[in-house]
Amino acid sequence: MNFWGGVAGGLVTFVVVEWVFRPLINTVNEGRTTRRELEALLLQLALCAAWLAEDLPKQLHPEVRLRVLEDRRRAYDQLCDLTQQIFLNAGRYAGAYPGRLRDLVMRYIMTVHGLVLSRRTRADQAKRIKDLAEPMARAIDIRLLAAGRIVPAVRETQRALDRIDADDEPAIVT
Repeated sequence: MNFWGGVAGGLVTFVVVEWVFRPLINTVNEGRTTRRELEALLLQLALCAAWLAEDLPKQLHPEVRLRVLEDRRRAYDQLCDLTQQIFLNAGRYAGAYPGRLRDLVMRYIMTVHGLVLSRRTRADQAKRIKDLAEPMARAIDIRLLAAGRIVPAVRETQRALDRIDADDEPAIVT
């Protein structure tokens, strides 16, 4: 009887771990992976935007200027592609964050997507995306959330988004 009791206990433990705890662990890991993926995409977006927002020196050699302009065209294409990729996966990325952060991620994604679709110049689009990048990176840093220091970063990001929303020109051309 003791042998079968041990087998039954082991079976119950196995079922509980496999059917209850493993899905929870997988969900946590999936959320962490999704957050890291979004952080990496936002970093790429910020780097492209920073490169595009920089003014070119006037004294560049014409051949160098042509190469730099070609590289900037590729950077703008990459910025558009990254924005589209983030926009298409907005639900997955926003769903990886709790409550107010979910709303902030959705607002950020919609604003950046709207900026890229707008009539603004590429330099203006890039400058605004660059200006949003730093506070947004801090706002979604899950380590700050765990330390309870995320509220200032969220407020700063909301203020930056409000400044863009308050512009005369709408972000999305209808």
